[in-house]
Formats: sequence, structure tokens, C-alpha cells
Amino acid sequence: MAQKYGSDLNPPSSSPCSMHEADSAYMGYLSRDETVALLTQLLEGERAGAKVALHMLKEAQHEDRRPHVGAALNRVRLDEAHCVNMLAHHLERFGMTPSALTGAFREKVLAEPDLSAQVDLLNRGQAWVVKKLREVLPRIEDPTLHQDLQQMLTMHEDNIAVCEHLI
Repeated sequence: MAQKYGSDLNPPSSSPCSMHEADSAYMGYLSRDETVALLTQLLEGERAGAKVALHMLKEAQHEDRRPHVGAALNRVRLDEAHCVNMLAHHLERFGMTPSALTGAFREKVLAEPDLSAQVDLLNRGQAWVVKKLREVLPRIEDPTLHQDLQQMLTMHEDNIAVCEHLI
């Protein structure tokens, strides 16, 4: 005997119309807590990157390096600072107070003996951000955050290419 769905005898176990009620994590997106943790991790790392780039910019100017070195480092510094502000804004949108901490990456870069080694490590840090963003972008549900993180990814890819010429 064929089963009749929708009847009182065999009602369907779940309605496809209730998918909009499913938790975002169930749908494969980052949960709110995972998103906040990601944004905080990126914020602290970007703050470290901005501080490192500023330090390296001052060193390059002090050593009277070629102008393109200063221009490249200033570009990285401005992009990192932009990302700090963007990430802080999104944390506030999630009702969170943005972290004021600076990632440990800053100390690692500044421990390097010369500017070339610092730029190399800075680029490896930017490559980590690129990898991380590529991994998580498909799991970001919020369209505004997704767009901003995509822009951040592009900035980091561009800055890696710029800094490769400095090494």
C-alpha cells in the first residue's frame, strides 16, 4: 500500500518550508561565536601588521632607502589600518567590544635582524591571512561582512605582490 504524505496517518517529518528557520551553522555557515572569534583573531593580527609596517616604514626612512620601499610599506600600513577599522566595525555590529590587543606577530617580525627579513616575515603573515580568508569566505553568511572580507583578501594578495619586490 502506498504511503500518503501529508495525511494524518503519515505526516512528513520536516517541512522544506522551515529551512529558513535552521541555524546558520546547520547550513554550513560560521556560527555567531565562530564569526566573532575569527574577526577578533584577524583584528589583532591586522593591528600587529599595521604596527609592524609603521615601524618598518620609519626604519626605511631613517636608513634613507629608495622611495619605493617607503611607498610600499606605507601602502601596507594603510591597508592594515583600514582592515583594523573594518573588523572593529563588524565586531560592533555583532554587539561586541573589539579587542584592543595586538597579535604576537608584531614581536616576531620586529625580532628579525634586518628590513629584508622583516618584509619576508610580514609577507608570510599576509599569506596566512589570505589562506584563512579563502577558507572561511564560503562560510560567511552576512553579505556585508563577506564583501568586506573579500576586499581584505584582495588587499592582502596585492600587498604580497608589492612586498615581494622589496625582498
